[in-house]
Amino acid sequence: MCSDCGLHCGNAVWLLTRSGVRYTCPPLVQYSHEEQAVLASELRAHPELIEVPVFLTDYGNERAECRALNTNKAG
Repeated sequence: MCSDCGLHCGNAVWLLTRSGVRYTCPPLVQYSHEEQAVLASELRAHPELIEVPVFLTDYGNERAECRALNTNKAG
């Protein structure tokens, strides 16, 4: 579990500190609207890809949770 966001996202990396192992979220990559539009177009072109949109939706939800938690920590 990430000590930054509390998620079991699998994206957390571990850091060895004096007090032990600490899990932390890597920085989120920012995608432009153009990149997102190209991805959406590619997904529409391949309707046989059933699981990919599900995984992308889950990943998007995790990113939103991490952003919200990072915003709360900063403010």
